Amino acid sequence: MAAEPAFCGANFTPIRLRTVLAGTALDAGSDAVVAAALAVARAAGARLHVLHVVEMPIVPSFPDTPWITAEVLAEDAADRGQELAAQLERLGAADDEARASLVHGAAHRALLDAARDLEADLIVAGAARAEGPLEKLLGTTADRLMRKATCPLLVVRGELPVPPARVAAPVDLASLSADALRSGLHLLAQIGAGIRTRVIVFHALTFLGHLALRHRTEPMASDEEAERAARAALASLAAACAEGLPMTIETRLRCGDPRVEILAELEESRPDLVVMGTHSRRPLDRLLLGSIAATLAHRAPCSLLVVPPEAALGEGIAAAVAAAAAEV
Repeated sequence: MAAEPAFCGANFTPIRLRTVLAGTALDAGSDAVVAAALAVARAAGARLHVLHVVEMPIVPSFPDTPWITAEVLAEDAADRGQELAAQLERLGAADDEARASLVHGAAHRALLDAARDLEADLIVAGAARAEGPLEKLLGTTADRLMRKATCPLLVVRGELPVPPARVAAPVDLASLSADALRSGLHLLAQIGAGIRTRVIVFHALTFLGHLALRHRTEPMASDEEAERAARAALASLAAACAEGLPMTIETRLRCGDPRVEILAELEESRPDLVVMGTHSRRPLDRLLLGSIAATLAHRAPCSLLVVPPEAALGEGIAAAVAAAAAEV
């Protein structure tokens, strides 16, 4: 009765951490973001690029009263450049460990452009709280990155131990969720430093999901049989995704609304990090911030590693295409 999880299988190619891109606001809160990015890059032997984006203020301009000049911009950039260098020095980054740069523009757009140009394998950003009305409508920088990034995104809240000792991974037993978990766990394995991470893989079984499981057999399965089927599918998915990795895997099944149950599980297990995928790429979903990942970015008590579908499937699909071409 339990469905086998489907993912890249033999064509799966783990994402290699070669380039890490971190965004910094140059304030005290962003020290934790850059420190986490530096620790990840060191553990994986990756290059680190730290970017500070100067967002232009929206101020009315009048023809006879220029409110900003090239000289003002140059002076401000020089000051911020010094702050950026001071931050890296304060965090102990050697000159050959991190490259720093400063650009003007919207933070999420600049980070996405830099990630594309650098071919970044991971973006690291802070979990800022939405404060103004525009941020509450459109989302914080992390929210926008979560909707648009095609590589994994690490949203840092507080100090993140690297490698994390305890990881929570909510899944929905769908193909994309399995792909994201597998990719996320392989990323973590690259910064493990020989430490055996404890990973709790859990699923929140909704009423409709429970009903669907009961109707998979004839005659209709009992409640207990449906839950056993869900537990079996969850165990199979977790074992397949973590195969060969130095991790201790536990599985847990909870019943109820996914957002409520995930937050409850995080309160109980107190992980250092949550690993999960983002599923939908539909414009309406991206606009309304309806995903569970977006909810966790604001309400989870720890950092969050988000794996988008493009990152989870991209390299596996590329490998499959190459293999098919070789056979022609």
